[in-house]
Amino acid sequence: MGRHRSRSADARRGIAWWPLAVLGVVALVVLSYLGWTWLGGLLERRAAAEARDCVEGEAVLSLAVTPSAAGPIREIATAWSDQHPVVQDRCVTVRVAELDSETVLTGLTRGWDEARLGPRPSAWIPDSSLWVHRLAARDAAVLGSQPESVASSPVVLAAQASAALALQSGAPRWADLPDLVAAGDGWGRFGRPEWGRFTVALPDPLADPASALAVQAVLAGAQQPGTGPVTAETLRQDAARDRLARLAAARPAGVPAKPRDALIAMAAKKDATTSDGAPVNTTATAVTEVDLYRRNTGQDGAVSPDEPLIAVPVSGPTPVADFPLVALTGQGQRTDSVLVRAAQRFREFAREGDRQRVLALAGLRVPSTQDHPSFSPGLRWERLGEQVTAAEAAVSPQVAAAWANATGGRTATFLVDVSRSVGQDGGDGRSRLDWLKSALRGQVERSSAAAVGLWMFSSGVDGERPYRQLAPTDPVERQRDALLSAVDQLRPFSDSQLHTSLVAAYRDAVERFRPGQPNRLVVVVDGPNDSGMSLEQLRTELGALRKPDRPVAIDVVAFGPDLDRAQLADLARAVDGTLSVVPDARALDAAISQVLSSVT
Repeated sequence: MGRHRSRSADARRGIAWWPLAVLGVVALVVLSYLGWTWLGGLLERRAAAEARDCVEGEAVLSLAVTPSAAGPIREIATAWSDQHPVVQDRCVTVRVAELDSETVLTGLTRGWDEARLGPRPSAWIPDSSLWVHRLAARDAAVLGSQPESVASSPVVLAAQASAALALQSGAPRWADLPDLVAAGDGWGRFGRPEWGRFTVALPDPLADPASALAVQAVLAGAQQPGTGPVTAETLRQDAARDRLARLAAARPAGVPAKPRDALIAMAAKKDATTSDGAPVNTTATAVTEVDLYRRNTGQDGAVSPDEPLIAVPVSGPTPVADFPLVALTGQGQRTDSVLVRAAQRFREFAREGDRQRVLALAGLRVPSTQDHPSFSPGLRWERLGEQVTAAEAAVSPQVAAAWANATGGRTATFLVDVSRSVGQDGGDGRSRLDWLKSALRGQVERSSAAAVGLWMFSSGVDGERPYRQLAPTDPVERQRDALLSAVDQLRPFSDSQLHTSLVAAYRDAVERFRPGQPNRLVVVVDGPNDSGMSLEQLRTELGALRKPDRPVAIDVVAFGPDLDRAQLADLARAVDGTLSVVPDARALDAAISQVLSSVT
């Protein structure tokens, strides 16, 4: 008899669980696989998109900035980098280095010292385009773009409180300064005849743009409407030389070369009066508004003064420092292209939106806002009126050279190349030699307290000797006509024979050394040395002629489109001198002026 299961037993048994578990695991695996595949695809797509943006990797825009603007520019650079900018398939970041403008110029023209200064900059913001003009006169090929302003700062006179109060009764014009400082009772114009002479402590215009721009304003103000710009023709006039001579002669002794040091020295003198009622310090000094703000608030690395110096606006057109950004080359053709464009993009970023206010609150002027720092002792942030147009790039080194002559002069012996290649086209329908003559005439005509001599060199210029002295190195005032006649004698000859000629001219320069002023041998060449002694022989000969107590600097100015930069650099190193390279003969005057205005 068979058995049958009861219904209650079947109910207790139910449906088997393991098939469901298997199905669940399979579903989880499938879903995990699909999810991982989707996520991986998303990440791959994002990586691919990023790779398409930065397929060339990263690039660093090394930006050298004058201390006067380094703080706000660093803040703006951080904001730009946070936007992850991409330029020509490279992700770009900005590295800001706070460097004095003179240090940057020296490094770019004499060799960049990375151990001391950090990476060589790929862009530069000095306090004035005057620095860019000086760089262009030394080596225009270094410039990757035109300089364009990101902010500005007017030049003012700074004085202690009592002197500033008197000046505000009748603010002087820049054009008035030569007459004011030359007069024995200059303070009489401001109702204080008992104070006697009015003095202006100009820091060295060759190192301080505020002083250099003030000098330009003095020259521009001699002619109506006084807005400039100063031209080469202006500098040839006797009136211009006279104004510079009077301004230079009245400079107080011992004025520091740097504006910060001049302001510190001024503020250190107590603003008290002597027994005759005159302030102990009746001197004013030219300074940019932003540098005076930084000095009064102690943001320039020194303790702020007990009593702030007062900004005294000068009436009439105002000289203004323009704080330009310029791209620099020399990193390699492809890299240069990226960094030049990156510098331009960063400049555009800095000149827009909230970044303008960042600059304004740091004491700089910008077009989009009248904001200024809330705490700014000694400053009233006067609204600017007419401005002095700065001299063009080719002229500003000429102004510097004219000032150098007015402040004690320079001794310069010119050794110029008259080999056959100088007869070739130099631009504008003139030969290279024509442009060279024009530059030399300009130096002679603009010189006052200077001694100049002229030599030429090429095979056959003087029998078997490849050189000839056309005018000895003597004061220009005694031989101006003879020097101009010597310039007219220059004409093309044959091969260059530079090295032999350089030794002869250097020997003469050492023998004619004039103490108390810089002595230079300026060698102007348009091609390589053709024959004669080797570079090593040249180095040996010059070493034997050198006298420590009669230092004569050697400056090589090379011009023409077919220059061998490596050979020229070897020459400059061999003579322990400087090198300026101008491929266009039309830039010779500016290049020579830059050399003659150099302190060292």
